[in-house]
Amino acid sequence: MRFEAYIRVLSDEATIRSLYSNVNVPEVVIEQLKARKEGTDEKWWNWQTAKVEIDDFANIDREVRALLERYRPFFANIRNWPGPNSDIYLELVSYYEENERPSGLYLSADSLRLLAELGAAIDNDAVPDVIFGKRT
Repeated sequence: MRFEAYIRVLSDEATIRSLYSNVNVPEVVIEQLKARKEGTDEKWWNWQTAKVEIDDFANIDREVRALLERYRPFFANIRNWPGPNSDIYLELVSYYEENERPSGLYLSADSLRLLAELGAAIDNDAVPDVIFGKRT
């Protein structure tokens, strides 16, 4: 099993472009998603940090905390920029192979404090690894 983690903000196009242009966070990408906002034809826009790959379940908390610490200097700007229809969260994706089962998740109090400081939720997705034994 392997994991990826990153910080993301979902909002409308204007908010994401403004966040990207005005808050100088390194290694950030923005893109329009395929997902539509509920009840509308408008699509979500995504702002996200670089992904951190985690190959060892025992290191999830340490790697997540390192990711959050890396971007901590930008937390106030990230937290205060988006409007009321925006979501800020830590995305954790668990990739499991055919013979594996998704595992639980433990984050320390220090990691949770950092998430609270950012004003972020956590989304933990478990998905099958499409190409077994290789990075997708």
